[in-house]
Amino acid sequence: MVQVLISTYNGEKYLREQIDSILGQTYQDIRILIRDDGSQDGTLLILEEYKRRYANIDYYAGENLGVQKSFYDLFSHVAENVQYIATCDQDDVWYPDKIETAVNRLKDIAEPALYCCRTQLTDTNLVPLEDTIRNYFPRLSFGNALIENVCTGCTMVINRALYQKVRGKWPQKSLIHDWWFYQIAMCFGQVVYDDVPHVFYRQHGDNAIGLDHNRLALMKRQVQSLKRFRGTYTAQVQEILQNFSLTGEKRYLAELMAGTRDSWRCRWKVLFEKRIYRQGRFDTLLFKGMLFLGML
Repeated sequence: MVQVLISTYNGEKYLREQIDSILGQTYQDIRILIRDDGSQDGTLLILEEYKRRYANIDYYAGENLGVQKSFYDLFSHVAENVQYIATCDQDDVWYPDKIETAVNRLKDIAEPALYCCRTQLTDTNLVPLEDTIRNYFPRLSFGNALIENVCTGCTMVINRALYQKVRGKWPQKSLIHDWWFYQIAMCFGQVVYDDVPHVFYRQHGDNAIGLDHNRLALMKRQVQSLKRFRGTYTAQVQEILQNFSLTGEKRYLAELMAGTRDSWRCRWKVLFEKRIYRQGRFDTLLFKGMLFLGML
């Protein structure tokens, strides 16, 4: 069984399309659990309608926690007989083969594992847009996961082993839930990255996190984002060290990154540590430069 987790917040505009795309999956053994994060529009009416119509859909409403805490709450309600868990945004549309593809890629992996895929960037009407900014196949490693997330949450599917590894160890300070799973999967298991898109990633003014249409916009948002999460990068790594037992190179890299919060020596080492990197050369230089200057 696959359980799909959705956190909704004022999502009435696009929610039906997303739920319908999940119901239309070629993989049939799917249950959908939705947590509403304090919507003030017609979202709850839509959820109630779908719950009445479909036996495999359930939802509950809660106070406004924000997207990542809302998802951590959803993860605490995962059913015991679930083998795979997928996270889902409220405003995208899945290809019909998304879940089937993910399960096929994960089914022979016993260790903690995470599947994610490239997204098809679209406008509000699902007209495909060219994404020239991220036209690369990412180099995955724990060193990359320490300072960058390549796993878009709406594409993420994890196996039971990864869920059991992370269950109950939700960070108090984290950047976003999908990054936490990416870090733990890279540390204790593996990440399966699919270069073929299986999600229409809708771009509109209300996106919590989106993609950019040109490099200048990307650079501007990266600087703003890095500043906004000042202190959280090292805090999240510190929580990994507190919650899990790391050894060898992974422990060294995590302790080095965590140490940059108070140590100029650690910042200097990270500046030249090639195993800690972001996917783009400019991104790496920008992040490490801001970290060295104490801006992160």
